[in-house]
Amino acid sequence: MSIASDMAMSQFQQDPYPFYARWRTDDPLFEAEPGTWLVTTYADAVATLRDARFLACRPTLGGAGREGRDLQQLRDIVHRFVLYEDPPDHTRLRTLLHHAFAVDFVSDLRARIEPLVAKILDECAERRSFDLIADVAAPISVLVLADAMGLSRQDSALFRHWSAQIAPMLDGTLRSSDLDGAAQAIGATVEYLQPIIRARLANPGDDVISRLAATRDHGVEPSAEELLATSVFLLTAGHETSASLLGNGLVALLRHPTEMNRLRSDSSLGIRAVEEFLRFDSPIQLTSRVPAHDVVWAGAKLAAGSVVNILLGSANRDPAQFADPDRLDVGRAKNPHLAFSGGIHACPGARLARLEARIAIEEVVRRFPNLALGPGEPVRRPGVVLRTYTSIPVRS
Repeated sequence: MSIASDMAMSQFQQDPYPFYARWRTDDPLFEAEPGTWLVTTYADAVATLRDARFLACRPTLGGAGREGRDLQQLRDIVHRFVLYEDPPDHTRLRTLLHHAFAVDFVSDLRARIEPLVAKILDECAERRSFDLIADVAAPISVLVLADAMGLSRQDSALFRHWSAQIAPMLDGTLRSSDLDGAAQAIGATVEYLQPIIRARLANPGDDVISRLAATRDHGVEPSAEELLATSVFLLTAGHETSASLLGNGLVALLRHPTEMNRLRSDSSLGIRAVEEFLRFDSPIQLTSRVPAHDVVWAGAKLAAGSVVNILLGSANRDPAQFADPDRLDVGRAKNPHLAFSGGIHACPGARLARLEARIAIEEVVRRFPNLALGPGEPVRRPGVVLRTYTSIPVRS
């Protein structure tokens, strides 16, 4: 993605939606720079995500003079992440994840999530001010994932540290910023997970890692490399998007007090509200594909190997699909957003993310009737793929 100046990039990172609106109107599918295309409308986004001619886009990690065992391990692990695989390997991995996040398993996690959220918010309630990222969204998301994967809550600080190092690999604008740090974090994550995976293979429990391994009993046997890479992906990337959903949703409510009061007075809106937060300020703003061969798409000639960036955040604000798309509406009835992507690469952990967000946001709204932003403004993290905050100071 190419934006004219550093100032424009800063403005884009703070609020990309005016840019999206202009692009949808002026040039819905355009070549931002040679070999890099942007898909901006909902209809084109859906069609691209479902088109088998477009393959997953693996990130380029490192380059000339950037070799070594750690960087090679980084490539080996990241390139096996499910979002970068194509059929038939992707089909097998999706089967693994479908079993791991089955409806009954996720539903049973509610009994763990509710007391966890209550405990964290009890601690916040003892203070007049706190941070919705550091004190709420981040600990809830990482601890929920630790519980789901059967990992020790005491190691949650490690998980957050590793994830902070690895997450930029999902964002092309940040990818080369600290490859060495990401490689070291991948190595540490692998070293942590390998003995746990071996133990679950020998003595499975009722957790995500055990359920991934147990799929061999259902006719789908993951390789050791796939099992490890999928576990690394879930641990390091899984809670980042959940924390982003919580942070983005709560800021949206705080900036739209009428909608906050509407949700507070009618808890039955909880399910619709979470879907609206996902649409209104999507945690993942874009996903990329590569044409397997030269294709003509929406009147444009896309060369094989070019990068097609599907702007999910723009598609979710497309007035051709959503009425009054720039308005937050916690009761929005028709909301087929693309926040979890679409096609074969739709997010496998969506069910858990929705459950966690509904429990946490409803409880924050209920417990803190006078919650307000400040002192200071929320701070956005750099990047254009993962839209999130590093800090959201609030007072209660």
